[in-house]
Amino acid sequence: MTGNAAFTDTASVGWTEARARRRRAAYQRLLGADLLLHLAVGLACLLAPQWIGGLSGQPAAGWIRGWGAAIILVCALQLPGLQDPLRSRHPNIAGVAGRFWLSGVWFAAGGGLILFALADLGLGVALGWLYYRYCIAEIMSRP
Repeated sequence: MTGNAAFTDTASVGWTEARARRRRAAYQRLLGADLLLHLAVGLACLLAPQWIGGLSGQPAAGWIRGWGAAIILVCALQLPGLQDPLRSRHPNIAGVAGRFWLSGVWFAAGGGLILFALADLGLGVALGWLYYRYCIAEIMSRP
C-alpha cells in the first residue's frame, strides 16, 4: 500500500462519517420538530376537545381526550429514538409506521382533520426517507 492509498482511504472514511453525521442531524431536527407538533396536537386534544371536535364535525367526547393522551405517550416513547437514532431503531421504525396509521385515522375522522392527515402522511414519508438515508450512511461509514 502506498502513502496515497492510505490518505485516500482516510479521506474517504472521514467523508462518509461526516455524511452520516449530517444525515443524523437532519433526521433529528425533523423528528424533534415533529414531536413538538404532535405534543401540541395532543395537548389541544386534552385541553380543547371542543375545538378538535369542531374540526372533525363531531361532538366533543371523551375519546378526543384519550386520543390526545395517546399522542403524548407516543411522543414520550420516541424520545430515545431522538437521542440515539441508530441504537433506538425500534422506536424510530414504529414512529414512522405510526405516522401512516395516524394519518389513516385522521382521514377516517374527516372534516377539518384532513389537514392533520396530510401533515402526518407527509411527515411519515419524510421521516422514513431521512431515517433510511441516515442508516445507510451510518453503515457505509464503517469500513
